[in-house]
Amino acid sequence: MNQQGQAVVEYMLMIAVITGFFVTMTTLISKSGISAHLMQSINKKFATVYRYGKSDVLGFDDPNGPKDHPRITQSGNFRIFLVVH
Repeated sequence: MNQQGQAVVEYMLMIAVITGFFVTMTTLISKSGISAHLMQSINKKFATVYRYGKSDVLGFDDPNGPKDHPRITQSGNFRIFLVVH
């Protein structure tokens, strides 16, 4: 039985299967729009939390004006900020 190179062929087949799975998954993700949906939460919600510290805050440059912004006074809007220089 001549079995030289069998391990190499098996590794090449495994790499081909893994690469095919990766290409198939990336194609399905891009066609189904899952990536756009995930990026929407990153671009909107996480960005707002990073800027203002709260997810439902609207800033001065947002279309509906400031809402629960740290620099405006409204009922129920009380946050203490510590500024360290």
